[in-house]
Amino acid sequence: MKTKVFIARAGSGKSTYATQNCSEFKNKKVLYITYTQTNVQVLRKKLRISPILFRFQKVMSWFDFILKEMIYPTLGSNLSTRKIDWDRNAWHYSNWMNERKELYGYKCSKIALNESIFKIALRRLNKFYDYLVIDEFQDITGEDLILLKKLINATLNLRIQIYMFGDLYQANVQHSNTISLFKNTIQIANEEEYLYRTYGSSDMIIINKHDLLTSHRIGRKTADFISQRLNIEIHSEKEMGQVLPENMDNIPQKYDEVIPIFNNVSKILVYNSKVLESVKYQQYRDKTVNWGVSKGETYEDIAVVLTKKIFEILTKTEDISALKAQTLNKFYVALTRASGNVYLVYPSKDK
Repeated sequence: MKTKVFIARAGSGKSTYATQNCSEFKNKKVLYITYTQTNVQVLRKKLRISPILFRFQKVMSWFDFILKEMIYPTLGSNLSTRKIDWDRNAWHYSNWMNERKELYGYKCSKIALNESIFKIALRRLNKFYDYLVIDEFQDITGEDLILLKKLINATLNLRIQIYMFGDLYQANVQHSNTISLFKNTIQIANEEEYLYRTYGSSDMIIINKHDLLTSHRIGRKTADFISQRLNIEIHSEKEMGQVLPENMDNIPQKYDEVIPIFNNVSKILVYNSKVLESVKYQQYRDKTVNWGVSKGETYEDIAVVLTKKIFEILTKTEDISALKAQTLNKFYVALTRASGNVYLVYPSKDK
């Protein structure tokens, strides 16, 4: 069957929708797959209170899915242990496992792409599950992405169906050592076109860009700021919460302007830990969190410390597309953490 792709903006309730709102999952066997162990726990928590009466449901990480649902059923008898060898040089080796018959962790996706292994795994998946639900699909890159695309193509004429939930603008914000899904925002200026180009044509995937574009976390004015200044479509029906100052020429830079804001917000979001390394801001170190690390969190009022490039773009009204994709994505994540106001600041080292 065709794969369904849900574009889900930050704070739109993606996990709740996937675990509690899909009535078609009633009396079905559903396997939830997500990229991180943290999200595994989030989905399990949501499923415990789900009103859906599944026939069967299970949650696992993407890596565990590859191992337990694709590789072990085929190669299990050839392995003397379930230990994984994380040798980073494994890409240069011709074998799938070391002399102790331990699989090379960094080659697991490549192993699963082996034609005979893939065919056996596909038959098992089609037999044991009705739906594969892939959460945070935007974090799947490199060989993993090749495997995902092969699954999308292979399930087209099968009973099993894939559902994918994610937000391209949150791609790889927590994983700096992974392959980027895209390098610049121009590549995803038209999201639907990018999705068709990357995951499959309209004959293979169905895109839902309506149900999860509204954030329940941020305020309407914050959503408008993101839509207008970052060119990322997002909506909100909440009246409370906005980006301040309203005039970008008045972004606080002086110490005596920044300090009252830092004192009154619940969290200070920075691009990296070096941003506030000045001695006069050391007292706020325990209150700071990196933009990318904040993904998935909700705070009340926050301060977002701008980078030089973003400050220049906002104050000189330059095109946001000049930013690298990963920087824009992290900035978007930072702006969407607040249920209240977002205070933009640019502390000057000289003021």
